[in-house]
Amino acid sequence: MSETGLFPIAAAALLFVSILLFYIGVYRYSNSLARRKKMLARVQDSETGFTGEELGAGDSVSFFGVALHILRAVGRFAVRTDKKVDITGKRLAFLRAGIRGENAPFTFWGTKYVSAVLLGVLFVFTRSFTMKEAKLSLTLLVGLCLVTAGFYIPEVWLRLKTSSRKEKIRNALPDALDLLVVCVEAGMGLDQAISRVGEEMKLTCTAVSEEFKLFTLEVRAGKAKRDAMKGLAIRTDLDDVSSLVTLLIQAEKFGTSVAQSLRVYSDAFRTRRVQKAEEAAAKLPVKMLLPLGLFILPCLFIVVLGPAALKIYHQLSHLMTIKH
Repeated sequence: MSETGLFPIAAAALLFVSILLFYIGVYRYSNSLARRKKMLARVQDSETGFTGEELGAGDSVSFFGVALHILRAVGRFAVRTDKKVDITGKRLAFLRAGIRGENAPFTFWGTKYVSAVLLGVLFVFTRSFTMKEAKLSLTLLVGLCLVTAGFYIPEVWLRLKTSSRKEKIRNALPDALDLLVVCVEAGMGLDQAISRVGEEMKLTCTAVSEEFKLFTLEVRAGKAKRDAMKGLAIRTDLDDVSSLVTLLIQAEKFGTSVAQSLRVYSDAFRTRRVQKAEEAAAKLPVKMLLPLGLFILPCLFIVVLGPAALKIYHQLSHLMTIKH
């Protein structure tokens, strides 16, 4: 393939990478603004308690507010017309990502369709000067890839947000366990202890604080404690939290000491964390083989053998010129 044939493909790839980086930049910037606002709100007034994240919360008469209304309208239209759109199946995914807004599914599906259409429109407008001499089949393939990527970018964002939240909960769980042990051993009941830990974890880990406060609200609303604990395990989707919930349910069922059970689980959890750290450290040499062989060793060879190879080349070229 000639250079003129490769240029449209490279231009289309650069366009896709630029749009993807733009999405990532907007997401990172909005996420930093949201974190700053939440931190200021928690520092100024932390008495009201539960502050679940809502996709599309805080509407205002601004560009973002109008954009959110448009996305919701498109999402509602997609839900009514497309039978494949499943809102109920996404509720659990939104809960695991920390998104509890009522309009979150409509905003999500609206974002999927709007981003797909926008990438397709941008490709149509830029095709006139990026892929002039390209074949029709290649043009259709690139356009289809861009539309598909725009449709699945919100899915990738949701998965990244869910995994990030899980990682935050996993890292903050040892501190929450220590606080639970201290509160229970001080004479608090399990409900009061979880509520108190939720208050104390507000500044260090918002995800754990929200989950514990939601558990407290469910129990106060009349939900059975066992069902509320199972809901906590389902929302977090972590094996450590599921094991903790199973332990608390069994302790309550058989009448054993909750404080002793929590202390035993805390010690076992610390041991398991040490074992995971040792396992990760043992895997490092194997993981370093690929970058070592691809990037470091060739550079060392060039630095060490490069001058000698150049000297040998000059000597051989000089001998060849003398013979001729």
